[in-house]
Amino acid sequence: MRASLARIGAVVRADVLIRVRRPSSIAVFLALCALAYLWVPDLSSGRTLMQVDGHRALYNSATIAIATAGLATLLLGMLGFYLVSNTVRRDIISRTGFVIAAMPVRSAEYLAGKFLGNATFLGLVILGYMVNVMGMHLLRGEVPIEPWVYLSIYLAMAGPAILVISGLALLFECVRPLSGRVGDVLYFFVWVAMVSLAAASDGAPGEQWQRFTDILGMLFMLQQVRGGQELQGVSIGQSSFDPSKAPWIFTGVHWTWPVIEARLAAALLAVPLLLLALGFFVRFDPARIKGGTTHVRVGILGRINRWLKPLTRVLLPLAGRGGGLGGIALGEFTLTLMLSPLALVWWVGLSGWALVASRSSLTEAVLPVTFVAITTIIADITTRDSSAGTTALLYSLPRVRRGFVVTKFLGAALTALAFLIVPLLRLGFESPSSALSLAIGGLFVSAAAVSLGRLTGSSKAFTGLFLLFLYVVLSSKGDPGLDFAGWNGVETASARLGYLLAGVAFVAVAMIRHLAEGRRS
Repeated sequence: MRASLARIGAVVRADVLIRVRRPSSIAVFLALCALAYLWVPDLSSGRTLMQVDGHRALYNSATIAIATAGLATLLLGMLGFYLVSNTVRRDIISRTGFVIAAMPVRSAEYLAGKFLGNATFLGLVILGYMVNVMGMHLLRGEVPIEPWVYLSIYLAMAGPAILVISGLALLFECVRPLSGRVGDVLYFFVWVAMVSLAAASDGAPGEQWQRFTDILGMLFMLQQVRGGQELQGVSIGQSSFDPSKAPWIFTGVHWTWPVIEARLAAALLAVPLLLLALGFFVRFDPARIKGGTTHVRVGILGRINRWLKPLTRVLLPLAGRGGGLGGIALGEFTLTLMLSPLALVWWVGLSGWALVASRSSLTEAVLPVTFVAITTIIADITTRDSSAGTTALLYSLPRVRRGFVVTKFLGAALTALAFLIVPLLRLGFESPSSALSLAIGGLFVSAAAVSLGRLTGSSKAFTGLFLLFLYVVLSSKGDPGLDFAGWNGVETASARLGYLLAGVAFVAVAMIRHLAEGRRS
């Protein structure tokens, strides 16, 4: 038993150290500092963290803790998966997995270590965020801080989410069809389902079983805030309030056994996920893992791509046309479609749908689905060379290394605009301003894919952040500042300029990072 725990501990330690030493972890920590500042506004600004029936909530430990924990857990449910869902894949790419497979480390021990490593890292992220929120309490709180209240509420809110998300990330990596970009996109809908379940369960009769599946703690939070009272409206997040009304006081969580039991039950949902992951884990068998070299590894999507491979031959002449950076960018566009022949089917299908759809269907359905497809296809355009081990070969070509970021951006932009060509033509005749917004939206998503891929070395950061961004855009149809592609019909000239400049900034940051790494090497 002691030896087994030592092996699990070694896996946990190595996994956590690798993650916390990454620049992306520093970026996450800085982002959390900014969120803590934004989410606990100064009351003199006329806005508050929590508003109940027009009353602002008194800034005590219970109020700040449960509101900020709820917001953080909601984001963690989405982005946490993408932060930790490459732990097994990393061992495959680095070839250390094959060394581990030859060592006396049982599969259950390896997966337990990876699960605990995921949970520990996410726990450190939430802990750092909580410390920042407590710092904001010292600046803006109205009563003395109570550290135990913060710790207990954050543990109840984020604890189950951390464990279940860690288990889901490991399960998706062990199930071959879910271990790539398909799984990355599918998880977005899993997260939406978790959020929707809590929203649908709020106030519904017979909530007992919903409380036991409340992974993100949304139902727990609303029930505790209401405390059995008939409240008309509860707003969590920055919102305005009526200063003439007395502050509403949240007295804290009532820690009854049913409440504790429900949160423990939600956390234990991670157990079946781990058992499923163990059942699908192939222990780095090169004939079965994704990325292997034999025909046995080919899954359903692999077979479809192989059947469609002949269709991509028509694109080969494009790869050799032109010279300079433009020719290389055209080659990147061609390679993107040739590596995933299924993308050609999506291209034809979405273009046909955009051609026959009504104007309302075009903006409300076709364009959101098209951007999800674009996100999936261009997510790894910057990272695929390092994953395939061809970066050194690519850099040996003239002008490629210096113009790497530009060619990747142009290749991604060509791919995005190819998928948007039919909507662009339709909107160009009907509403030129909407067509301009759509074109800028395509360039913006291309720049974000290239920049985040270059900064993090992974396609998952872009996939998670952009899918979350799409969810916010679809949920905020009346906000001009979020209408990045013009499909909500409320875009403004300033919003177009803002997203264009944001795209330029994304490319500039990626170029600075790329050139800095080039000088060091």
